[in-house]
Amino acid sequence: MSGVGKATVNLMRLGRNGLHAPGLRSAVIKNNFKAALDRSRGNATTYPIDHIEEHGPAHYFVRGMLRSFDPGAVVEVAREGGVMAMAVLPGLGQQIGQLTKGDMPLIWKLNRGSGAKVNGDATTVRLYSDVDKAMSVAVDNGARFWGATFYNGSANVPDMIQQLAEMDEAGARHGLGGVVWNYPRGSEIPKGHDADIMYQLEGFERIINACPGSLVLVKEKVSTLPGTVADWEAGEIEKVGRGEGAWGKPGTKGVKDEVVRTFLAMNRAVHIAFMVELQHNQGIASLMSGGAPQEREKFEADLNDGIGPDRHVAFIAGRSTTNEIKYQVDEYDISGAVRHMHMLRDAAPKVVIEG
Repeated sequence: MSGVGKATVNLMRLGRNGLHAPGLRSAVIKNNFKAALDRSRGNATTYPIDHIEEHGPAHYFVRGMLRSFDPGAVVEVAREGGVMAMAVLPGLGQQIGQLTKGDMPLIWKLNRGSGAKVNGDATTVRLYSDVDKAMSVAVDNGARFWGATFYNGSANVPDMIQQLAEMDEAGARHGLGGVVWNYPRGSEIPKGHDADIMYQLEGFERIINACPGSLVLVKEKVSTLPGTVADWEAGEIEKVGRGEGAWGKPGTKGVKDEVVRTFLAMNRAVHIAFMVELQHNQGIASLMSGGAPQEREKFEADLNDGIGPDRHVAFIAGRSTTNEIKYQVDEYDISGAVRHMHMLRDAAPKVVIEG
């Protein structure tokens, strides 16, 4: 867990251009980020605890997990698991702030999705009426970062971009770096394609243009392949993408057939490396979903495909970690959750901010 012998990612010199995220131009944001990494010994693994609000208590009750979200228990997992930060909504954030006296670095999320819709399409809801006051509360409770969710592919993208811009400007004023959850979701995303590389890249471009002041990281989903060469030849993914950026099919005007064939023949790890290379060349590193509770084999494939110095720098793993917290007669056994977090840490490269 010391990071000795691991590949190292320097967030100040990413990709072929040696760029860094806009938030790292601020000395305060840079120092806050470095302090969080120093605490975790150079590991960016993050523990999000916003799932009860997202999925509802009943969802976790029937899965035997509801008591596992106890504030004291999750704080102990974060401490012993050596995470860089915990991601929280404001209500739980102030509970954790009380428990840790501001000693636990927090990513303070200032909007929520959780099934919210406007005009029948996915959206996010502001969790503030005054963004500067909200940032002040975050700082008082130990926040080192602000966080937000963005649903690319919804008709409500314009308002969500405005939310990001508000948070970005306030984050720069308060010394908090931004971490944005990039989730393709909405009426423009064909069913089953909500984690395709191209939709993630499109959302990424919208995020960086909305956040030129304080953005430091983007959080991506576990990527999926858009389809196979056979799918494309059969016209089954013709409508994936928007307008002239759609995949089309062989012979479509403006589509270079060999480019598409070559890309679709590659495996998921190569697709993820392709996406992250483009992001690193623009100075932005990313975290990846650590997977909901799932089959071990699939989880290990996510780990092997998605994490590395040329891919996502760490997991952000909530449900898969909390699922390992066991409650028995007023006592919590967190050993399984801590082991799980250490496994995620061990898979991640060392992250530094130097220069």
